[in-house]
Amino acid sequence: MVRGVVFLVVLATLAGAVAPVAGTAPSDVDADRTARLTQSSTAETLDLTTTFRLTPKRPGEVAVVLEYDVPSRVTRVETRLPANATVVSSDGFTRQSTGRYRWQGDTDRPRLTYRLSVNETANGRLPLASDGSYLFADVGPWALFRRPSAGTRWAWHGSEVSLTRSTTVDGEGVVGSEFVFLGEYTDHRREADGQRFRLVVPEAARLSAEPSAILDSYADASDRLRVGERDDRVLVVAAPTEGIEWGVRGLHTGESDIWVRDHESLSTPNNVWLHEYVHSRQSYRPATKIRWLTEGSATYYAAALTLQQGRIGYSEFAGWLALGGRDPYAETVLATPTTWGREGHYHKGALVAGYLDYRIRVASDGEASLDTVLAATNDHEGTVTAERFWRFVGDAGNASVREDGTRYATTRNAPSTWTHPQHVDAFGPFPPHVDARFTVDPSTPARVTGPYRNGTVTRAGVVLVPNETLELPVDVTNDGGSRGSYDVAVRTDGQVVERLTGELDSGETATETVGRTFETTGTYTLTVGEERYTVFVRDPAEAQVVDLSATPLRVRAGEEVTVRATVRNPESRPAATTVTVRLDEEVVSRQRVRVDAESETTVSTTVMPSIPGTYRLDAGGPTTILVDVVAATDGTAAAVDEGATSAAGESSTTTPGFGWVVTLFAAVVGIVVTLVAARWRTR
Repeated sequence: MVRGVVFLVVLATLAGAVAPVAGTAPSDVDADRTARLTQSSTAETLDLTTTFRLTPKRPGEVAVVLEYDVPSRVTRVETRLPANATVVSSDGFTRQSTGRYRWQGDTDRPRLTYRLSVNETANGRLPLASDGSYLFADVGPWALFRRPSAGTRWAWHGSEVSLTRSTTVDGEGVVGSEFVFLGEYTDHRREADGQRFRLVVPEAARLSAEPSAILDSYADASDRLRVGERDDRVLVVAAPTEGIEWGVRGLHTGESDIWVRDHESLSTPNNVWLHEYVHSRQSYRPATKIRWLTEGSATYYAAALTLQQGRIGYSEFAGWLALGGRDPYAETVLATPTTWGREGHYHKGALVAGYLDYRIRVASDGEASLDTVLAATNDHEGTVTAERFWRFVGDAGNASVREDGTRYATTRNAPSTWTHPQHVDAFGPFPPHVDARFTVDPSTPARVTGPYRNGTVTRAGVVLVPNETLELPVDVTNDGGSRGSYDVAVRTDGQVVERLTGELDSGETATETVGRTFETTGTYTLTVGEERYTVFVRDPAEAQVVDLSATPLRVRAGEEVTVRATVRNPESRPAATTVTVRLDEEVVSRQRVRVDAESETTVSTTVMPSIPGTYRLDAGGPTTILVDVVAATDGTAAAVDEGATSAAGESSTTTPGFGWVVTLFAAVVGIVVTLVAARWRTR
């Protein structure tokens, strides 16, 4: 039996899904941990190196190699593998039981290689949920997974032998304190307020914001958020979304490991990049009645910091907070988690957190804020009870703030948001934020001019025909907290076609007009800021003659008949057609007619038959007209009987009785006129 043998146990567990839990340190802090574990500079160490490697042909699994460097005074080494590990090879280890392996002692560099199943899915829908289910995943070319830990037990004789851990990647990748990314990536770093931010952008990621903008946002938030000590290092991975359906939009785990979906925006009150960062600044353990504070304050601060950075305007910020007082969150009682549903503590919690921040600032004349309360909460040792938290609120504000806040947290009642001027007074100026949007409605219609029409449009989206001009009203509003200039680009299908410039006070709105003539057919998208207006340019529709009338229906030779044609366009765009009027088969009139969308018009012309007889009038529609022409007399008017229109649309006339002499005389005159004026017709 060896004298002076010491047996030390180190058990490591898998990291938790969301809540900060213990885990192994990343490789760039191993030296610090080694210094704490080592008792003296001359003590020997048992070194454990963990290597991670992709296995592209086996999506869902990665390879892990554990390699120990065993000094001579170590007499025993045992390791316990994660439950989701499958051993591939062993050199110097013997299996003891499921997941447990013991060093054989015949080599001072024993190693174990195992496959690790890394796909994790959410149980049910989580807050900040997206359409999928994955929390961690390996898709083959890249993997983002929870970092495993191997429990190690060892014994030695003589002076103490401590354990040091290091990590490495076979290939490209990054190892954090709580998760690992394997695959090709680019690295972006920034230091601010004693924090080192590392943004890892995988080759497969498609960011909606520039890496520099994301790091700018983190640096600004690090300075503004005065809630206690900051972590030295913050690791953020932009999780690729192509080929994977994540169950959440972002995830914070451990002290300061964060992943966020690559296409998440910085310019939204629901800013996931900042939401997860706020979690990294929370280090308290809440009692049940104030558990809402964790997600509620993260949701509020994400919106407030985005507002202070000038990425959103006040109306968007206030509208986001106001959701907490509406359905489906109206039944939420923050102090009672069973009433939350999936996101009640997010939305009503954010509204109450913002209300506390506003009220504390007003009550303290700007000397305190919600930051003050959270700094005290973070600094508290042990569980923070509801009584303790509300005492912190009263200390920062006053008794009235504490009482009102308690009421909103313990009942279904919800506070209202404060106004834009009140926000500026309480929080101070913040950057200008220009919001430009098309405002096409009955009070501010768009105008369409051109060869077909000159009128207004009151709905979003419009159908034009070539060579029409559209004039759109655009409201430009400074919804920020200070005066500023604006330079709004107007784009057509991504190309800048006009710029709107000017200067506005905080809260001021100016109405501009954007004009564009469309010469060719196609579908065009006009944009100002995030606003879009679609214009469809189509060839003119074909209008139709739907009715025909003539007055009078019985005339003497040489008298005029007025012909009216009704032309209708049922389409949503202007139409054109040529109205051709025929007297029998002879064209007597041809007119080009344009008709507005969903409208009709009437065109008229005159004909003047000179030869007695019955004539058929036609304009290409469903109706034809019969006109009777009688011989001219010595000033005697022709009697007209309007007659009835036939089922086929024909109209006819009858003549009152003339004597046979008059009739014979008229016939003779007609023959003479026919011989003289054969083939001659006039309008």
